[in-house]
Amino acid sequence: MARAKTTNVKIDHITLAPHRHETLNDDLMARIKWFTDILCKAGEGGDDTTFEHYVDGFRRDMHPEREVAIWEHIALVYSAYREQHPDLTTEDKRAALAVLVMASMGQAMPPDWNRLPSDAVGELSALYRQLATPNDVQ
Repeated sequence: MARAKTTNVKIDHITLAPHRHETLNDDLMARIKWFTDILCKAGEGGDDTTFEHYVDGFRRDMHPEREVAIWEHIALVYSAYREQHPDLTTEDKRAALAVLVMASMGQAMPPDWNRLPSDAVGELSALYRQLATPNDVQ
């Protein structure tokens, strides 16, 4: 198997993938609404991305169901973490969400993770492994 090659590209040369799905079914739309309500709730969440932006991105995915399930899991863990830590600042919420997104991709921690309490990454990681997504429960 050939090794992937990393190449630097100017940001203005990056284009979005084409829409692979004309529409998303009602169930998928409801699931996207569920997690965006958690992540983007009235600007209090860790994410400023809109519901419409997420839908547009999932329409471009080859397998939107799989990607939505990942985001549901992130939202479930993020919600549990926020309940356990109700006094998080907006910056802390963004950092916690960034940790979860990076964890979902198996990547290193984001640059601002260290603004969280020293045990936060371990706590978020444990929650990520322990909590089932809504679709896992069905």
